[in-house]
Amino acid sequence: MWTCSSNWRPVAILYPLREAAAILREFNPPFAVDLILRTTADTRARLARHDPFISAILGSGVVLHEARNT
Repeated sequence: MWTCSSNWRPVAILYPLREAAAILREFNPPFAVDLILRTTADTRARLARHDPFISAILGSGVVLHEARNT
């Protein structure tokens, strides 16, 4: 079983590869992970272009972690 530290929080994704590396270092999962990070703007643009990958994720994906509104 793996957990993240209590100081983990959503951050602005300025450098997706760096953010993905930081997330994977924090979790250190014992299995292969393809971590894909998208900004809100990129997600909206892809949805507007009817990107099938984004549409499928938003249409039938499962939320594993959702940030609280503060």
